[in-house]
Amino acid sequence: MQGSTDLDVQDITAIENGEYWLGKTWHLNKAHGLQDFDNSAEQNAYSVTVSMNADEGFNLSIIGYNRLLKMFS
Repeated sequence: MQGSTDLDVQDITAIENGEYWLGKTWHLNKAHGLQDFDNSAEQNAYSVTVSMNADEGFNLSIIGYNRLLKMFS
């Protein structure tokens, strides 16, 4: 399995201190669960990245947003 799961101690410390934080990325399958890249039957639906910097605050990026919208229409 690839991608992130939980935030670790360094992530939480950086967020609480308002420091630059590279962030975490989650690759999600069509069931909105973490994608298992070792399972060739699973298909990526979209990816979500959350990061933060002191000037702009939190940043949320959704890669595959159009595919995500199609799943709900």
